[in-house]
Parts: sequence; C-alpha cells; structure tokens
Amino acid sequence: MKAQTGRHRESIPLYEKALTIKNDDPATLYELGKSYEAVGEENKAMEYYSKAIAKNPNYTKAYINLGNLYSKNKLNDKAIELYRNAAINDPKSFEAHFNLANAYREAKMYTEAIEEYKTAINLNPMDSRTHFFLGLTHRDQGQFEDASQSLERSVQLNKKLWTGHEELGMIYYRKIKDKQKAIYHFEKVLALNPGHPDADKIQSIINLLKKE
Repeated sequence: MKAQTGRHRESIPLYEKALTIKNDDPATLYELGKSYEAVGEENKAMEYYSKAIAKNPNYTKAYINLGNLYSKNKLNDKAIELYRNAAINDPKSFEAHFNLANAYREAKMYTEAIEEYKTAINLNPMDSRTHFFLGLTHRDQGQFEDASQSLERSVQLNKKLWTGHEELGMIYYRKIKDKQKAIYHFEKVLALNPGHPDADKIQSIINLLKKE
C-alpha cells in the first residue's frame, strides 16, 4: 500500500474507497487512522482509531496509537486507560507496557510505572530506553541505588547514551557520594557530547572532585 511507502496523503482516498465496499473492516479503519496521523490530521486519526476499536475491541495496535495521540496532547488519564486496554488485550506487547509505564510516570504514579517498566524489561531485556526510564523513576522515588543499577544497565546497552551517564554522574556525585564513579560518568558525558550546554559546569565538577 502507498501508506507503507510514505505517501500517506495519496493513500487516504484509497482506504476511504475500500470502506465504501466494507465499511466495518477494522484493519482498513486502523490504516486510515495511521495515514491521517502521518499527515498531521490528528482528530481524524483519533476518529478512525476509535472506529477500529469499536469494530474490534481487541485491536491492540489501535489502542496504542490512540493512546499515543492522547498522551501527546497531555490527556494522560485517557492515555493510561487505552494503554491498559492494550496490555490486557495483549499481555506480551512490549509497546503497550512500555507506553503505559511512561504514562504512569508522567502522572507521577511511580509504583505503577516501576511495575510496568519491569514487565516491559521481561519482554525485551535489551531495550536501553526501558532501563533508562526505570532508573529515572527510581530516582524520582529517592531510590538511588536502584536508580543507579537501572541506569548503569542502560548505558551498557547503549554506548552512546550520554544522558544516562549524566544522570549517573549526578546520582554518584550528589546522592551516593562515590567520587570515582561520578568522575567516570561525567567524563563520559563530555566525551560523548562535547557540545553539551553545561560542559563548563560539568568540567568544573570533575576538577573539584579530582582535587578532593
């Protein structure tokens, strides 16, 4: 289909024509929603994702995509409801659990977020983003040892994740008080992102720690 080649605008009338033949086909409704989303018509996208779900209440991808749009528009309660439905429909969907965890974290529902991140990690242990955001959630809970473990795993999986090193540097510097680890991670930040807007401040911290 043309939507799959990136020409989403041209695909819309084709899907609409298909619906005149079979107006209750959930897959066509879903693909039309995707095309509208791709061209920036979010209200139409939400309309067709909703129609796909109405025709097929087990349409996990439609729940996820609709949830993403609600999340993008800061309608977090609705996004959580949709991601929950997606996770119930497909308990093995990494995306459903990962997005639900992010929505919980955005709502400051940290206990629920941690549970969902751990579920997502069980489904995909090699995803660095999940370990990173789990680390941030532990940090926000004041669980700094757990935070450091998750963030360490994130930078092991993604060698270019300078934000992970920055978070680790701050945790080791301010909370755990491990000077050598703080130096190591701050130096990694500058090596991976020499144009960091706070490079001078980070270098000052490194110099201070080396003098102690």
